[in-house]
Amino acid sequence: MKKRINTSAKPKEQPSSPTEMSLPNASKQGLHDDLDLFEQFAVRNEGKQKTFVGARTQNCVIYTRVSTKEQADNNMSLETQLKHCQQYALKNQLNIVEKFGGTYESAKSDERVAFQNMLKFVKVKQQSSDRISYIIVYSTDRFSRSGANAIYIASELKKQGIAVISVTQPTDSYSASGNLQQNIQFIFSEYDNQLRREKCLAGTRERLLSGFWVTKAPLGYDQITRGQSQTITINADGEKLKLAFEWKASGMQTTDIADKLNLMGLKITAKRLSDLFRNVFYCGLLSHNQLDGKVIKGRHPALVDRETFLQANEVLKIKRPEFKLTPEDEALPLRRFVTCGSCGTTMTAYEVKKKRIHYYKCNKVGCKTNRSAMAMHEQFKALLNMYQIKPEYKAPLKLAIKDVINELQTASSQSAKPLKDNLAALKKKLEALEERYVIGDLEKDLYLRYSSKYRDEIRELEQEISGMVVNLSNLDHLLDKTLSVASEMQFLWQNGDFRTKQKLQKTIFPTGIAYDKVLGHYRTPKVNVIFELSRSLSGAIGHEKSGTLSSGEVRSALVAGTGLEPATFGL
Repeated sequence: MKKRINTSAKPKEQPSSPTEMSLPNASKQGLHDDLDLFEQFAVRNEGKQKTFVGARTQNCVIYTRVSTKEQADNNMSLETQLKHCQQYALKNQLNIVEKFGGTYESAKSDERVAFQNMLKFVKVKQQSSDRISYIIVYSTDRFSRSGANAIYIASELKKQGIAVISVTQPTDSYSASGNLQQNIQFIFSEYDNQLRREKCLAGTRERLLSGFWVTKAPLGYDQITRGQSQTITINADGEKLKLAFEWKASGMQTTDIADKLNLMGLKITAKRLSDLFRNVFYCGLLSHNQLDGKVIKGRHPALVDRETFLQANEVLKIKRPEFKLTPEDEALPLRRFVTCGSCGTTMTAYEVKKKRIHYYKCNKVGCKTNRSAMAMHEQFKALLNMYQIKPEYKAPLKLAIKDVINELQTASSQSAKPLKDNLAALKKKLEALEERYVIGDLEKDLYLRYSSKYRDEIRELEQEISGMVVNLSNLDHLLDKTLSVASEMQFLWQNGDFRTKQKLQKTIFPTGIAYDKVLGHYRTPKVNVIFELSRSLSGAIGHEKSGTLSSGEVRSALVAGTGLEPATFGL
């Protein structure tokens, strides 16, 4: 008898996959809730920017420095820096692995021996278990005064997990606002250097205008300079050079004169002798680049009279054509301003008259950098646009920059305190010396010797202290003028005359710019710190969602509030 097939029964459900076959319903539901299995399919960040992701340690190094040998010899400033850095490390439970510096090194360049040794040390330590996480300095200008280069070094250190911490100017360099503030401090350290240099140059000019020579006297003179007094006398070589001037004035060839001087024991080349014949110092006058082409009567003795000097130079006189501005010059404002990025030669220009097209070129044999003026002008305008700010940013930028300058002023005052203490101690010693001399306890020769020594030291300290104070007397005018230019520099360069363009170029890029023919763009070795700073701040404002910030918001983003705990800085 045949079996009856039940056609109404439902067919048995087959599992859809091996996974479902082996898992109960509850486990199937778990696949939807547990996301770990799906992370292998997640999109990864493949960006090129690498940041340090390891755990920070409590290890640190301390770096101290002063700028001059005199500061290093009295050791007051170095001791103060080290003391504060050690106290900071102790307060924040940091382990001091090594101390660097402790000597005098100028921070205008970062090719300093102790500084480089410190950088090598911390980088090597990053490969070991006891890596370094912090470099502690007294202030940011102790770390570097090189501006943009200091920012680059700090950024590279941060990628390796090493933060630069200033005891007197604490910032969290791992946060956006803290990093910006530290960068501004680096930029203004360079700005402070430039202010000191300007002040020093002003003093040099005043000395020259008073008839005093400010550097080493030329061949033929002995020089003794002590404080404001100066004694310059003619030596034996000077007497031989006096004969050389007389021989030249009579028509003798320079090479023959050089040969005669060599026989007399004065070793000199004809080329150097030609340069000496053109030096007005030998006829009692002063010529220096700080005198802007002027000649001043000096206080030193003349080697020869002016008539002999002019007669000696009559055969050396070269007639030079006067500079006359031509339409071609108006069309080529970058000539002699741009250098070749390959060989460093100043670029000249020429015109293809048939096509009426101008070109900039490098004349060095084998270099062959050659580029149309139109293309280079367009690229230069694009470069200016990088430093141009929006007009509405001027007011908040001015307030922000002034805040940072005031902060630097405070830091400078703190750095000057140990020097002021030393100055007061020296003045007390001088008073005691004078008192002993007056009452007869001290011989005159001893009094003169030591009083002169103390006065020289006092004068040097006073000059150093005065150089540490930033001059803010014309700051408002300077910032107004700079920010005004920064807001319309493209217009000024495109529509200005030749001299306006030249002045603008040299103001923004004081050492000129280089053109890289391989990459096809400009390199800017040095940028005026005010324009660099306004660009940095303007970028910070531009990244905000609203596009602008109030002056209070900009200031709060730049200057850390008082009373911030060390934890704010990631310690």
